[in-house]
Amino acid sequence: MIDAGIRTITLGIGGSATTDGGAGILRALGAELGAEAIHLAGLDPRLAGVDLRIACDVTNPLLGPTGAAATYGPQKGASPGDVAVLDERLGAYADRLAAATGRDERMTPGAGAAGGTAFGLLSVASRFRSVTLVPGVEVVMDETGLRDKVASADLVITGEGRIDAQTAFGKTALGVAQLARAAGVQCIAVAGGVESAGEGVLWELGAITVGVSEAPMSLEAAMAAGSAPVQRCGRRLARLVSLGASSRQ
Repeated sequence: MIDAGIRTITLGIGGSATTDGGAGILRALGAELGAEAIHLAGLDPRLAGVDLRIACDVTNPLLGPTGAAATYGPQKGASPGDVAVLDERLGAYADRLAAATGRDERMTPGAGAAGGTAFGLLSVASRFRSVTLVPGVEVVMDETGLRDKVASADLVITGEGRIDAQTAFGKTALGVAQLARAAGVQCIAVAGGVESAGEGVLWELGAITVGVSEAPMSLEAAMAAGSAPVQRCGRRLARLVSLGASSRQ
C-alpha cells in the first residue's frame, strides 16, 4: 500500500491465525527481531508520512488471563500448556520491544487484538505520522451512516459467530446494541451459539439474543448442517417480530 502512494490507512484487525504480538507485521515493515534484542533502524522511513487507524473490536491487553494468548489462543487450537508458553514468550517479546522503543503498550486496552498485532503497531507509533486505535464498530458506523439508519429504524438485527464472554469486550454486536438503545430502538442479536455471559451483557442493554443452533452440537456438525438452521432461525425471528407487532396493536 505504501508503494502505491497510500498514506492514510485503516487497518481492520481480528480473526487472525497468529499470536505473535505483531512480530510479523513489524518484520514486513523492516524491523529486525532477534532473540536478545529488537532493532528498528530498518523500519521503512516512509511510515513517517502515514496516518494509521487501527480498527479493533476488543479491549483485551496483550498479556494475562484476558490477554491475547489466554483469550484467543484456544480458538486457534492452543492447549492450556500452549497458552502458558505463548503468554510467557509474548511477555519476553514485549520487554525487548519496550527496550527498543521506550514505550510499553502491553496493558493498553485492545493491545491483545489479533494475537497482539495492535500491540506491535502501537509500540512503534512514533515512527508513523499518527497511529490511533479505534473501536471497529465505530469505523463501520461512520462509513455506512449507521447512526442515521438506526435512528429511523423500527427494529435493529445484528449478530456475530458466537455471543459469549468476549462480546462484553466491545465486539460489534455490543456496539450495535448500545447504539440501538441510545436511539430507543429494539434490538435482536443473532449468533451461531449463545452463552450466558454474552447474553447477560446484551440483556442489560435491552437486546434479545437468538441462537441459530437448535440443539447441542459440535462445530463440525453445525457447519455440515449448511444453511437450513439459518433459514429456520430466520422464520423464528419473523414470528417473534410478528408477535411483538400484534401485541402493540
